[in-house]
Amino acid sequence: MLRNNRYSILMAAILILALSGIASANASGPQAPEAPVSTAFTYQGRLVDNGLPANGAYDLRFSLFDDAVAGAQIGSTQTLNDVTVTDGYFTVSPDFGTGVFQGDARWIQVEVRPGASTGSYTPLSPRTELAGAPYALSLRPGATVNTSQADVPAITVGAPNANSNALVATGNADGYAVVYGEDQSTAGGFGVFGKSTAGTGVYGTTSAGNNSGNTSGVEGFSSSSTGVGVRGTAPGFTGQGVLGTALGTDGTGVRGQGGYYGVYGEGDFYGIKGTSTDGWAVHGQSVTGIAVAADSSSTHDGAEALLARLLTATPGASSAAVYAANNGTGASGIGVWGTHNGTGYGVYGQTTNGGYAVVGDNGGSNTSGYAGSFNGRVAVIGTLTKGGGSFKIDHPLDPANKYLYHSFVESPDMMNIYNGNVTTDADGFATVTMPDWFEALNQDFRYQLTVIGQFSQAIVAEEVSGNQFRIQTDKPGVKVSWQVTGIRHDPFAEAYRIPVEEDKTSSEKGHYLYPEVYGKPVQDSVWYASSP
Repeated sequence: MLRNNRYSILMAAILILALSGIASANASGPQAPEAPVSTAFTYQGRLVDNGLPANGAYDLRFSLFDDAVAGAQIGSTQTLNDVTVTDGYFTVSPDFGTGVFQGDARWIQVEVRPGASTGSYTPLSPRTELAGAPYALSLRPGATVNTSQADVPAITVGAPNANSNALVATGNADGYAVVYGEDQSTAGGFGVFGKSTAGTGVYGTTSAGNNSGNTSGVEGFSSSSTGVGVRGTAPGFTGQGVLGTALGTDGTGVRGQGGYYGVYGEGDFYGIKGTSTDGWAVHGQSVTGIAVAADSSSTHDGAEALLARLLTATPGASSAAVYAANNGTGASGIGVWGTHNGTGYGVYGQTTNGGYAVVGDNGGSNTSGYAGSFNGRVAVIGTLTKGGGSFKIDHPLDPANKYLYHSFVESPDMMNIYNGNVTTDADGFATVTMPDWFEALNQDFRYQLTVIGQFSQAIVAEEVSGNQFRIQTDKPGVKVSWQVTGIRHDPFAEAYRIPVEEDKTSSEKGHYLYPEVYGKPVQDSVWYASSP
């Protein structure tokens, strides 16, 4: 019969797997893949039967508890049959699986019976507390691992298998970090540093699940007045310092919030680059300041402080490379503001395939608003098409309270009008000399003569030739008011003659430029049918 108080444990040891990390810290290069270490540990003991060292085969049963006397069992019971015992000594390798040794104290309960027996087991007491290997104590919860050698890490964890993680950390405490890094140097070290040769140096993901609130895959914070919460650097020509991707329909790839800059980007090529398949590539929001600000100090030709492009050849309706909206109801709100300190352009638009470089819309033909408003000179290189035109000035007789309008003089031709007064000489002739470019610009001349101050006859004695023409009256010294018109025939006019009539396109037919004057709704306007 076996007696509990005769059983003694000579040694019980747990081989902590983390020791393999300490050994690999001094490795100089990648290691060949190795088989993972088993979760079993070596347990040795000396069994005494009736005061004498036991010999032969014995069945041993091991159970793990979190207390020396009572407590809860950890893991499953391990039964090892026909264990060889020689002069009382035996060595076994129980395996309680993963997750049972997490830094908390553990006690092992041993039960024994003769190997040939099928009867009950005899429990041995007391339970034996399992002690860790000395180096493994440095990896217990709350422990600190230090290195005293330069350029030698305190811990190196490797995962040579391509489908495994080198280090996995989990936690569920609110307000605490699963992985916390702190740099106490004064020369600019790193709290957390990630490096990858072909992947991602630091990768963060979050899933709120059933919880509400804003969560962050990667969040950075700096309390320094000139510090950076999250900084990204990409030395490659086409690399991105910070790349944010949001897969959700309302998600945000990169979101920044700050007292001065929410997100600040600086680069030799792109400071900040945003791409989107179905949303906003870059979205900025500000309560009192600027939502998105872009600065460029480049001196290269074609440099842009802010570049936006629609890369698809067939974008959807109403698509915009840059969209700006001002929801304010004040009189001085601005949707898009462009300025330039030099002789360049404040706002520049370009189209290469028959579209509109710049489009302004005041909601139709509403006369109380303007599709475009200019303060200063306006230059148009090309033709100008309009429904009507006039000048508008302060009224000369009441400039503080009224305006004065005059309509343009129109014609179906590209006509120029010239006029003046002349007095005939003693023979009744007067020569009118025009500018030296007159005939280079005009052709098909037409004349009007009006006698002033007396009854007399006046004729065009000689038509335009050599940039002049002659007037003759039947009396000498007659004052004549003259007008000459000419049709432009300069190279631009010949190349871009304005048609007098043309058919509407198929998409424009049935629509009107000014539907309201025909009693039609605004939906019947050409602009409404073709606008984005």
